[in-house]
Amino acid sequence: MSKRWGVIVLAILFSWLFVNITRNTIQAQASSLVFTSRITSGNDDIRLHGNTSSTTATDVSAGKTSNNGFRKSGMRYQNVIIPQGATIISADLTFTSTDSQAGTAANTKIMGEAIDNAPSFQNISYTTFNSLPRTSSKVTWKPIPAWTAGNTYSSPDISAIIQEIVNRPGWQSGNSLSLFWEHYDWSLVAGNVRNAYSFEGNQSLSPLLTIVYQTDSPLPTPTPTSIPTPTDTPTPTPTITPTPVITSTPTQTPTPIPSPSVTPTPGSDLTDVIELYNSSKTQSDSGFEKVTRFYGLKRKDINLATTALDNTILKDEAGNYVPIVYIDGANLSYLDATEQQILKNVIDTERVNLVVTALRLNNNQTINTLTNGEITGSSSFSTGTKNYTMTNILPAVTREFTGITVTDSTTQQDYKLNISPTAVNTHVLITSSGGGVDNPIFASYKAQNGNIFVVSNYADNFLKWNLLNENYVPKWFSQLVPMMMAVRYSSGDKAWHNDHNYANLTIDDPALKILYGFDYPGILQQAISHNFHFTLGMKAGSYDEAEQSVVDLFLQNPGKLSVAVHGNNHDGYEFYKYTTSGSDPYPARPLADQEADIVEAISRFNMLRQTTGLNYSPIMIFPYNISPTETLRLLKKYNFQSTINSVDVPLETTASRAWDVYMYPMELDYGNFAVRKRHAAGDGECIKCIFDLFIDKSTFLYTHASFFTGNPLGITRFNSQADAINSLTGGVEWNSLDYIMKHLFLYKTNDDNSIDVMFFGNDIIVTNDTGSDRTYHLRREETLNVPIQSVTIDNIPVNYTISENWFSVDTIIPAGSSRELKIVYETEN
Repeated sequence: MSKRWGVIVLAILFSWLFVNITRNTIQAQASSLVFTSRITSGNDDIRLHGNTSSTTATDVSAGKTSNNGFRKSGMRYQNVIIPQGATIISADLTFTSTDSQAGTAANTKIMGEAIDNAPSFQNISYTTFNSLPRTSSKVTWKPIPAWTAGNTYSSPDISAIIQEIVNRPGWQSGNSLSLFWEHYDWSLVAGNVRNAYSFEGNQSLSPLLTIVYQTDSPLPTPTPTSIPTPTDTPTPTPTITPTPVITSTPTQTPTPIPSPSVTPTPGSDLTDVIELYNSSKTQSDSGFEKVTRFYGLKRKDINLATTALDNTILKDEAGNYVPIVYIDGANLSYLDATEQQILKNVIDTERVNLVVTALRLNNNQTINTLTNGEITGSSSFSTGTKNYTMTNILPAVTREFTGITVTDSTTQQDYKLNISPTAVNTHVLITSSGGGVDNPIFASYKAQNGNIFVVSNYADNFLKWNLLNENYVPKWFSQLVPMMMAVRYSSGDKAWHNDHNYANLTIDDPALKILYGFDYPGILQQAISHNFHFTLGMKAGSYDEAEQSVVDLFLQNPGKLSVAVHGNNHDGYEFYKYTTSGSDPYPARPLADQEADIVEAISRFNMLRQTTGLNYSPIMIFPYNISPTETLRLLKKYNFQSTINSVDVPLETTASRAWDVYMYPMELDYGNFAVRKRHAAGDGECIKCIFDLFIDKSTFLYTHASFFTGNPLGITRFNSQADAINSLTGGVEWNSLDYIMKHLFLYKTNDDNSIDVMFFGNDIIVTNDTGSDRTYHLRREETLNVPIQSVTIDNIPVNYTISENWFSVDTIIPAGSSRELKIVYETEN
């Protein structure tokens, strides 16, 4: 038996003994467990002020306002896994403050909803909220001292409230519970409110419920991990035997639980968006239609010239109001007084959001009426270059662009919004500088339940003619991005999205050695101090130069250091054109030679893994730059996940003219293989990175060793850019290219509560964090230019279908669980 197998067996034996000893210890006494949860849906928190209620507010709050109004809030927590009658040891709520609140003190109380299984707060009015049954147990939280923006604050112990709820005869583990945070003291001095992030404000900072409890119910008996019978592994020799398959790192895991069989019966796709127009479509209409299509939303068009607007029109096929109504500003005048009132009523009473673009009419009466006189129209302002600054007021809308300024040297053509100086419900989201003044061009008016988003952009015909990505640039920023912000916010989980922002820094070329190599201890220290991940793009030919001290750094710090494939020998433009002419600067590289290089690179990296235990990401970073398209098909054949380069159009290939090309996390238009562009690392802010992250593309940065050695800042040079990226709203997760590819997909919730997943590589890991078991429809564009050998979920073979060039697998993923889907392509000719 090899030494490595011996270590694995000892580790498994220790784990088995630990599990059994722990199991016996736990079953000999009551189990002390911890349950934690944040708000997981927009309808699961509600804020009330005066006689109004809102499930879309960006904060939850309680206390007495400066105008002697009172704030109260409700928070619902789903899938509370606590048995009926369990003993609650302690419980509390932790809030994250949205702003600095310097009032002398706030007096509040917390209660629970006295119900077995609390429903959401959808369509709950102020009056209905006050009539909801309260627990007899309540906890006063007073006085609450001043809060500082961004800090967390925990409530007093609320275990009595939780105990009362779980003691109810109808309570079952997995039910939902609601808690109410309300004002307490009517005589309190005005101006003492405490505001904390809600789901809409920042889901990751929404109120955190923590419950410590005990139960006499025994824990499930764990199944001991089976111990495999290892076979002897011969000591590797320097002789290279090409192995044309990328193999995964050998690990010992329990036999996976197969995914339940699924016969999906999805409900019909319901309308998400109503577009109002008049006779013919405008340039803004064309841009809006591309945006809604990009986000996967179903749109219904209403011609105001032939159809009178009524409540029925604003509903979907199931009779529910749609979340988004859109109209070009030029068409507002076609809404008569009755239609204006209908639209205003549904925005006030329902969770309907109106999106108005290209508002360019001074003192427009319709927008004045809809916003109760707060936005009165738009007008021109002094010209200047385009200089768009996002405010910090509603980060749930402006997302990664929050607090960022986007500039372009071309002359601005937009209008400024005319906002009443007495406006209290209108928030300016984007300004454009001109004449020394920051002029509002994008604002949100907060109605009782819905919002009205208004942008006063100039609309160019390019919105109609361009591909979507051609307008998704600083030059056309005001014409497209504010519209995307409003649609993304209003559609929520029904739009294609990914809740995680991923980033990676790759340094090409160095070998795994310090001498004449690279300062690996130094870059590791910076990655730890400034929270980024460094990937070495290593040529396969240097696999036998690896120094053990450097390898150990990578093995001991997989969250900060990783390796990816940077060609084979890196002998010039290694994957250049197959045939060349006299004008070509590099020699030809026939396809057969390129395939041999790919096979040898895989063998060399597998040898590195066998001799050192160091794994690598099956991502190809081509030396010099990208290859021709047929080479990409070879990468697919040999089960690489993707290629990432500074150019994303293959050699001798015409760039795709698909309307949505380059707008998704990966591009599959070339050889049906995942292609992405990366950006050169620099100093400070990275605007291109923000454009990537806003549409959930992840962002990839690269450089060479000279970036650090040729600068006075040395190995610390990337720190400022890492800090700038980490400071973006929504947060950024740095990881290896392999990890990112396995989690780089888009998903959206369907009307039947199933979830569509659009992925791009051959290996993905999907986690169900919705709080309930869900059916997932996993889909990928698939041309079958390489035959499929096998498809598995958690190593269990599954059936799949391919229809109209779409690969599809359906699976049920239990709440809180993950599933790994792998497609293995045939490597034989």
